[in-house]
Amino acid sequence: MLFSSRKAMSYIYDHMPEDMKSISLMQGSESNASLISKHKARIDSGGGSILLGMHSFSEGLDLPGNYLSHLIITKIPFSVPVTPVSTYRSEEMGDRYFDAYVIPDAVRKVVQSAGRLIRRESDSGLISILDSRFNSSSMRPAMVSALPPYTYI
Repeated sequence: MLFSSRKAMSYIYDHMPEDMKSISLMQGSESNASLISKHKARIDSGGGSILLGMHSFSEGLDLPGNYLSHLIITKIPFSVPVTPVSTYRSEEMGDRYFDAYVIPDAVRKVVQSAGRLIRRESDSGLISILDSRFNSSSMRPAMVSALPPYTYI
């Protein structure tokens, strides 16, 4: 599960049923390398494992085959809107800023996250995007067309 904030990640973890919590590994509780090692060992032994992490887990994480079968993106990873760079771009681009910069940047991040699921030609899995904005905005066509040719439900 990928989260956009530690607060949301902690909230979900704290409110999980005990059977799910007992197999969950949350980023920040120990080193990322240790979490990944434990996750893989659990899967290798036939057990279950749930990784909860920030969007930093969407880059450089190699979980081929059974190591990742369901990717849950809790929020579309929009950039922080009040950085000096985003403020400058917004002022320069005006009304075009959201469609020309914000959406393509978020699309790139979602595609990067989806890449954690499909690492080898033989991999398969499920991607769930829980953010309601995905279904109710102009960004859905841009995201769907940027993703590999998955089956959409």
